[in-house]
Amino acid sequence: MDLVALVEQARTGDVDAFTALVREHQRLAHGCALAMLRDVDVAHDVVQEAFIAAAWRGLARLTEPASFPAWLRGIVRRQALHALRARHLEPLAHVPEVPSELPSAEQRMESARRRELALAALAGLPEGLREPAVLRWVYDCSHAQIAAFLGLPVTTVGSYRASRSTPGRLRAMALASVHPGPVRQQLDTARLSALHFPLTLVIPRGTGVPAATSILDLQHELFPEFFSRAERAYRRVAYRAAVRESRLVIAISEHVKETIVERLGVPPERVRAIHLGIDLERLRPGDEPREPFLLYPANGWPHKNHGRLLEAFALLRRERPELRLVLTGSGLERLPAADGVEIRGHVPGEELLRLYRTASALVFPSLYEGFGLPPLEAMASGCPVASSDAGALPEVLGEAPAYFDPTDPDSIAAAVLRVLADPEPFAERGFLRAREFTWDACARRHDDVYDELSSA
Repeated sequence: MDLVALVEQARTGDVDAFTALVREHQRLAHGCALAMLRDVDVAHDVVQEAFIAAAWRGLARLTEPASFPAWLRGIVRRQALHALRARHLEPLAHVPEVPSELPSAEQRMESARRRELALAALAGLPEGLREPAVLRWVYDCSHAQIAAFLGLPVTTVGSYRASRSTPGRLRAMALASVHPGPVRQQLDTARLSALHFPLTLVIPRGTGVPAATSILDLQHELFPEFFSRAERAYRRVAYRAAVRESRLVIAISEHVKETIVERLGVPPERVRAIHLGIDLERLRPGDEPREPFLLYPANGWPHKNHGRLLEAFALLRRERPELRLVLTGSGLERLPAADGVEIRGHVPGEELLRLYRTASALVFPSLYEGFGLPPLEAMASGCPVASSDAGALPEVLGEAPAYFDPTDPDSIAAAVLRVLADPEPFAERGFLRAREFTWDACARRHDDVYDELSSA
């Protein structure tokens, strides 16, 4: 039996066909794993895991049966990378969690010790794994520590009084805006060929260095009713000042770019649309069974549209009484109690990953998004998605979700029912679409902007 026929037969659940595939490709898979791991026993375990945990469950997603060998090598490489990380980062497993708030000297010392252990463990990684591992594992390291670890030159501007609290950040921004001299002096702008302001606010202004500013959204221009008068005034002043000070403007989607051009009057040739990325190593389908609940991860902001979602969910429960709705995020305590609705509040990252892997579907009724990370993360995790057709969501999510009108509860309910009736096509399209959004591609596009600024 040829390869294509064998794969097609194995996709139907034929154990004999799958056993034949394993027998024919065992040597290829083992050689690939051994080349990376240099350990026969670990390579054997990785190959078994690749065949059983990944290939057998993932065959249904293989659209080109003839590409099975290359597809299998990719799975083995991913499993081997996980094994390498587990080996070299084992010290991290023995470091206790440290609260994010560090009120005591003991906790600060413990946090420093944890960072040192993490960096020491990362130093043992093969060179090609260091950069992605830093971003994945050393969550509480500062930018300066990460840059130093990677051997990048770094200057910390101590005159900018950084803070973790919102009032502290506002004070720091106000002080640096009114008295920019110390910040400008420490930056030593004469030696800089480009500046990037990633959070829209330009501090310090008037450096004379070619600059780019990132703009994440312009929600206040499209939905001013969602903001207080003071917030609207601040955003309008800050955003317009940012684009005036910048030679180039970076938008996180074509939708945001169009709004910048239309509402802020920026010539389109000065705007670069660069999509964000997602962590495709952490976001992946799991082995857990899907459970009868819908997931909506969003803070309780007006544009997140929780009220209409609750109306739609009441309609859904008439046809699917077993269905639950799980809401995560802050500011949800004001929502009315409703049958089948679970408000989890803010959840840790690992818990959110588990919810992505076990939800029957993610429903995303937002009235506005400059990009739309949660549905993209869910798609990468194999979760089918029913999504609003507002803002940048159709641009980012493509043809993967079932779309609906977020202002119409009946439309929301109908789209969710379409997904629940036949989830596999939505899950498969979403998984493939999510693979297109990598942080590597995002970083390379930013490099292009920096080169453009430097050569100006």
